[in-house]
Amino acid sequence: MSATDSLTITGEVRTVLGKAVKHMRRQGRIPGAVSRHGDATLHLSFDAASIERVCRLAGTSRIVTLNVEGDKPRRVLVHRVERDPIKGRIRHVVLLELRMTQKVAVEVPLRLVGEAPAEKLLGVPIMTRLDRVRVEALPDHLPTHVEADISSLATYQDAVRVRDLVLPEGVAILHDPDEVVATPHAPAKEKEEPIADEQAAVGADEQESAASGG
Repeated sequence: MSATDSLTITGEVRTVLGKAVKHMRRQGRIPGAVSRHGDATLHLSFDAASIERVCRLAGTSRIVTLNVEGDKPRRVLVHRVERDPIKGRIRHVVLLELRMTQKVAVEVPLRLVGEAPAEKLLGVPIMTRLDRVRVEALPDHLPTHVEADISSLATYQDAVRVRDLVLPEGVAILHDPDEVVATPHAPAKEKEEPIADEQAAVGADEQESAASGG
């Protein structure tokens, strides 16, 4: 799936910085910033409900149109989101301004597709080594996610590797091609009891006891 469909968010220029933004949050505004090419960072605030919706729908790779009064529309990505660790609400958001002719690298979710024979043949689940992958492409070619086909996983020796991932045209993946993406989850080996060592220890104790007349 491509991220060409654009979302829209409206921001207001803010002069309140630092700890003073607490009052802004209480009024339903979320502080944010736009990282711009060759220009100073633009400090904005957003309606809390609107920026929450955009961040949820856009992920890290869907283009967002940013409107600011008195400024031209800008095309951006959601670059970084800071959330309250307890309530989960957005506390701050950083947007990245795009140049549509310049490639950008982002992390996108990895989704498993297909059915792995190992799940039925071996009765084990499929273990995912990666849940996100870093890709690079022009902004309008960025995928919303990358799929990993697990239908070839039948034995414990089988694995889906980065080189097996099928990417849309114009998209490169920034991982070692041999890195494992998914594999059948082999059960942990039972720890072998050191029987010989234990028997030797028992024998030594018996000999010591006999020598002491016990």
